[in-house]
Amino acid sequence: MDLASPFLCGMYPYEEAPRIPGNRTARLAGRRTDFLKQMLQEHADTDRRVTVVPYVAGAHGGERHDVLARLRHFAAHEAGWDVARTSFSDSDPAMPVERRKAFAAACRYAGAGHASGLLTVGRTAVTADDAAYERVLTFLHERRVFLAYLPLLGEGAVQ
Repeated sequence: MDLASPFLCGMYPYEEAPRIPGNRTARLAGRRTDFLKQMLQEHADTDRRVTVVPYVAGAHGGERHDVLARLRHFAAHEAGWDVARTSFSDSDPAMPVERRKAFAAACRYAGAGHASGLLTVGRTAVTADDAAYERVLTFLHERRVFLAYLPLLGEGAVQ
């Protein structure tokens, strides 16, 4: 796997991002991508397969199935990852991320060792609130779980 592919590259490295007002979003984007790269490299170094669990927020019925199919296709055919047999979805992306039952279940599922990471369409599926996003990243990173996005939506979706 090419670790320099576009969906893995962040705007700023987490450690080097200047601490200036308004840069928290960029720092968090860098933190997410740096950890993603680190985890993928660790898996490559130990010949472990990467498994992701798909998560969808806000899609209903057929649209939800289409988004899940896109996530699964990307993971299996473009990134070369295994896809967990289960997936998670919440119907209301406006609900605070801490109150979304399916997102919490996806985090627990991966954190229990069933997946290496969560895969979703972009930051908008998680939260636009930087403080909540930082808590999510901390929770996942403490459990050695990464957060990955589809390449076309990825970091550019909502910063």
